[in-house]
Amino acid sequence: MSSSSPPTIKVEDVPRRPPVLGLPVEIVHLIADRYLSSLDCKSLRLSCRFFDAPMVHSIFRRVIISKSLLDRDNFFSIAGKPHLAAAARELIWYELAEDETVFIDLKPGAKAEEHLVNLPPLSKPVTTVFWWPSQGSSKAYRKESPEDYIEKLSLSRKPALKAFLPRFFIALDAMPNVHTFVSCPMPGDHTVQKDRESYPLTAQLYQRGLGWKPEHTNDGFFYFLLPAMRRPGAKIERLAYADEGMKSSVSRLRASDLLSFMSLTHIDVCLGHGEGEEHELDDLHACLRAAQNLVDLRFCAEKTQKRVPRPAAAQEALKSLFRTGGGGEQMWPHLRRLEFTEFGVATRGRVRDMVKIVKAHASTLRHLSFHQCEVNRRLIEGMAEIPLQLDSLQVVNKSSLSARIVPKSELLAYVNGTGPRPSILGKDTSWNTEIMIFDLQHMPTAALYDASTPRETVYSKEDMADVLDQHHPDNRGMIRAYQSLWAKEKLAKLSKLNLAKATNVVAGGSSHFADATESPNISKWLFRHPNGQEAVGDEPLDFFSDWEDSCDEGYTGADEEIADAPAEDHDDGSPDDWDGSAGEEEEPEVDQTDAAVDSEGNEKMADADQNDSDEGDADERDQSDDSEFEAENLIARMEAPVAMLQRRYLAIPLIDVGGAD
Repeated sequence: MSSSSPPTIKVEDVPRRPPVLGLPVEIVHLIADRYLSSLDCKSLRLSCRFFDAPMVHSIFRRVIISKSLLDRDNFFSIAGKPHLAAAARELIWYELAEDETVFIDLKPGAKAEEHLVNLPPLSKPVTTVFWWPSQGSSKAYRKESPEDYIEKLSLSRKPALKAFLPRFFIALDAMPNVHTFVSCPMPGDHTVQKDRESYPLTAQLYQRGLGWKPEHTNDGFFYFLLPAMRRPGAKIERLAYADEGMKSSVSRLRASDLLSFMSLTHIDVCLGHGEGEEHELDDLHACLRAAQNLVDLRFCAEKTQKRVPRPAAAQEALKSLFRTGGGGEQMWPHLRRLEFTEFGVATRGRVRDMVKIVKAHASTLRHLSFHQCEVNRRLIEGMAEIPLQLDSLQVVNKSSLSARIVPKSELLAYVNGTGPRPSILGKDTSWNTEIMIFDLQHMPTAALYDASTPRETVYSKEDMADVLDQHHPDNRGMIRAYQSLWAKEKLAKLSKLNLAKATNVVAGGSSHFADATESPNISKWLFRHPNGQEAVGDEPLDFFSDWEDSCDEGYTGADEEIADAPAEDHDDGSPDDWDGSAGEEEEPEVDQTDAAVDSEGNEKMADADQNDSDEGDADERDQSDDSEFEAENLIARMEAPVAMLQRRYLAIPLIDVGGAD
């Protein structure tokens, strides 16, 4: 009986370690923070041990707490695990003034059907959601259950506060890297209770706009965050505060709260409306004044501007916060960034106050921003007389795309005393220093809707690439026939050429989905390299190591015709063989939107911004929804000559005709 030799293991048979596992942890952190959603991070953490520690850094960077039992228990659970607690950097307190008493006046009407209005199952879980009762209650609850209301305030609220505060401090001490506190209204879709026996309850179920008094809102900030900030050895350096209600709660600040602000370096305040704001803001001014190490200050009066009883309220707010009644004084010796949102400064008195504020901090101020503040030429000229030493100046007066664009460099040179006044700067406030674009992280699809304008230079190719990469291809019905060539091909790539749901663009710009059973079946791909080499397979990198997945390779109906032909009849893929009119053929299903970007967008943007007459050409560029997409006609309509797109790397789907000879 002969002994068999052990099998020989070839080097190529040994599985290679994926390159991603060799990335430095810092780069993985950067990718997770900037490009991955929380759900993506959670999935990666479960898929591979290598991603465990980096994803923990992103998932638990922000810790949420509120008066709901669910958030409280999650907070204590994270604090009890050292490796999770060490990742926490921000503590967000979601404020919710309402409680279960909002349901006291929800009674079925005489004509209500039993299966539609079923209150008993709802009234039971809502009473077990919160660990801390609210100060306020609905009027119906106070009227119908006065004894229960008094008991809630005297017997339930105080013991809960006394029992929770020490545990809260201990949990904070277990999170040594927390440096930011946030107090803001609870989002309506935030889950406050998960019960296997019923539907999850969200905050919007309670937020009924009952107009709580200011002394009943932002409880988490005044009862827990402020006391934690003034403890000896507190490490909180950043504070973001937003009034929960339309009426501001800053009047609840007390003298002892000055200690809570002394170590802050970054403050972001969003104020609500209040009667007699010039007096209510005195306490806030004193607290802000105590933050002598402040380097970044941001004010938002978004809620105030819509409810002010007097036109001078904004000016009084500036005087109360910055003491501009005199000559103006420097309040923060290290202030480097100042930002205002919704503080109207168009009137002469407000311009004078704002100039005093900026002048008082001119020696240290390097970054200045105005968002929706109606900044006019008078304010710019007043700042230029100082002069300033700014590194950046941002002005966004109008969200309209018709607003003039004043170049940042020219405006910055003018206020710094190193250049002339920009000639495009008029007496009105219809101008910005930059094109507005939606936040791609929070609303990745909003920019697609906003791009549906006659101006084809709104977004650069880089901006649109970022938008489209985050836009899921299943969101349909937004692209029109007059979109740019580049965006149409980019979206065709994004749909991954899924011919199982082919779409046919018809007159009127509408589309319908073909039956999946009638769609062609792609068996393989023909990959053609610029050097003439061809290969058939599923992945081009298996054959060509230098393959580039370029935007220039968009699939058109001509490709389908080539794919149906025998392989030996294929052309060489040279640019001369490409006919732009192929765009009229049936195309893969793509996201429908007007991307408003052309291949010369960067060069044309400056011209459009400097010449208002270009806006008159909008009607010529804007095509009716009744026209079909034709690449050649679109190129002819563009303002500047556009080079025809050239194919460098071509991927052609090979259709399985199923039984054809």
